[in-house]
Amino acid sequence: LGLLVTVVLLLLAQPASCDRERDDQKVTYTVEVLTADIRGAGTNASVQVILKDAQGNKTPPILLNNFFRNDFERGQLDIFELRECDTKNLRGKLDVLILERDETGFANDWYVDHVTVQKRKSNKEYVFPFNRWVLANTRYRIPHLDTSLPADDPFPEQRQAFLQNARRVYKISEDPTQPAGVQTLPVDEEWSDEYMAFTSGTLAQATITNLNSPCSPEPWTSLDQLDCLFTEPNGSYPRPDSIDTWRDDEWFGSQRLAGVDPTILRLSPEIPDNLAVTEEDLLPFLEGHSLGDVIAENRLYVCDLHYLQNYSTGAYGKVLTAPIALFYANDNKQLMPIAIQLFQQPGADNPVFFPSDDPYTWLLAKMWYNLAEGNHHQAVSHLYLTHLAIESFSLATHRELSGSHPIFRLLKPHFMFMLHVNARARATFFGPTGIFSVLLNIGGDNVLQLGAERLWKWRVNVEGTLPKALEDRGVLDKNVLPDFPYRDDGLRIYNAVKRYVENYVSLYYDDDKVVLADTEIQSWAEQLTTPRDQGGYGIQGMPLTEGKLASRDDLVLVATCVIFTSSAQHAAVNFPQYDQFSFIPNYPALLLGQPPKDKSARDESDIVQLMPVRDLFLAHLRIVVFLSQRAQQPLGTPLGSFIVDPAAVRLGERFQRDLRNIERDLEAGNELRDPQYDYLYPSLIPNSIGI
Repeated sequence: LGLLVTVVLLLLAQPASCDRERDDQKVTYTVEVLTADIRGAGTNASVQVILKDAQGNKTPPILLNNFFRNDFERGQLDIFELRECDTKNLRGKLDVLILERDETGFANDWYVDHVTVQKRKSNKEYVFPFNRWVLANTRYRIPHLDTSLPADDPFPEQRQAFLQNARRVYKISEDPTQPAGVQTLPVDEEWSDEYMAFTSGTLAQATITNLNSPCSPEPWTSLDQLDCLFTEPNGSYPRPDSIDTWRDDEWFGSQRLAGVDPTILRLSPEIPDNLAVTEEDLLPFLEGHSLGDVIAENRLYVCDLHYLQNYSTGAYGKVLTAPIALFYANDNKQLMPIAIQLFQQPGADNPVFFPSDDPYTWLLAKMWYNLAEGNHHQAVSHLYLTHLAIESFSLATHRELSGSHPIFRLLKPHFMFMLHVNARARATFFGPTGIFSVLLNIGGDNVLQLGAERLWKWRVNVEGTLPKALEDRGVLDKNVLPDFPYRDDGLRIYNAVKRYVENYVSLYYDDDKVVLADTEIQSWAEQLTTPRDQGGYGIQGMPLTEGKLASRDDLVLVATCVIFTSSAQHAAVNFPQYDQFSFIPNYPALLLGQPPKDKSARDESDIVQLMPVRDLFLAHLRIVVFLSQRAQQPLGTPLGSFIVDPAAVRLGERFQRDLRNIERDLEAGNELRDPQYDYLYPSLIPNSIGI
């Protein structure tokens, strides 16, 4: 009976003047409606559309319904045929689609991805991107392609309503000591079922692997037992190359250039003041060159983790060093370590270690240096300077730019899944039993302080702009460091992204005056730079003139920063994790015991006793396996219906061609590298921070 009543009501809802069953009522248009594939997106409500052409002619309200079919289900594409009697008033090109739903049915929430209307006679297609929840009894007027600056939007009140709703949904966390985060994860930011299945399956597989491995005794008695975890038949984790190279100084130097955190190394114009070495100490490692000549030729480099000095006591009393390491670019253009001091203040119990020291003592110094850099990597370079920095841009974009804004459409694909990832990270990484406290030396509380401290000093126009970041650190010169994979491959990607953004921005901004007149983009920039304790995001280094984004170049710089950081920068600091971290002696995130305080001779047992117990070692492995997975579409892949303007679509296709050409060049160049570096192959760079 209920079904019969529904059918009768649907029939009554049809305009009485249109008899669709007559044979002469041919199909003139088809309407395709894609319901988004997110939780709760489907609806049982009744849906009507009105089509309007450029001359102002329009159809009557047309009920979209396929009898005896459940329309508008989650992830479903529904096709409806419009008859001549529906569309006889239309004369020209379609320019607006009007859509409305009621609140009938058990589940009437509805998220529409897009609607496509095709004219049968000419096969002309009109795309109306929605990308929003459709509220009951609200009339939505969507222009064809719906990509416009605020001044050009024919429906400004609807645009403002969109922004007001977005500000309710994307509420900002209130803690001014931390970067802005979303208070409650919006439903449409949740992982898709497919992605949830992938992450759950990957983590489950990592969890069961080697749990009862016979080659994993407790406690460890030799380094060979660690190797056994990666060796068939007992071990089933892939064997990293670092097992064979981790003791070598050449490898240690290459970790600064092609490792998990290539953002630390700086040119050193002198010996750092608090590094207790003299020229005489260094001469044995300079191949007969004077220190003055080495410095003049830009061959002396430093990694100074001084910002760790206030965090030396980590979770559960574990020690975190704050080292200074000096490197020399030798005659073969290889970067070689020549001195390591594990804490900032020189002293009798804080000696400087050299390659000429006892081999195991020198090895321990390198391990404790890498421990500090590894903890800094996870807390700062990875979490705060990619994940959490980009969350600020995502929130500002959702709250200040309408979904119709071309910059919203440009950036939105690069935020996919990121808010959900960050929400899970906050829930699992912090606290006394979180990953930062259990599997790292630094501890969760220290991460909160250090990460925020470093993010407030991160600048869009320096650290967020790769050429400037490299120049600022003095490592842009390829003549001195000819093989710096992160620099060389990263610049290729950065420049391709910048070209794409420049061309895209030029489509919608004829000149700088249009940028200045864009009220939404100016509000976006203002909120990004407003301090956290005043309700903003506290982002530094925005290229503003008198508080405004004053030019297209400035807008390009910021948008390029967002896209590059969300994709290539995150790839560079995330995906080397298994190769670098899996074999803990190579790049430890967790060491037990104390760093060496003198230069007496050590042996293998001194290294073995620093290793985490078996369960912690395996937990560490599971995490780096999980974090090293790639599951999203690669950089440049279109996402949904965000970019539908044909001119912008063509730019995206050109961008993809550029990336394919870059990848061919990188593959050819990689054949000459040792070790090889594929983390910035465009096909392996995800479009967004999704893990």
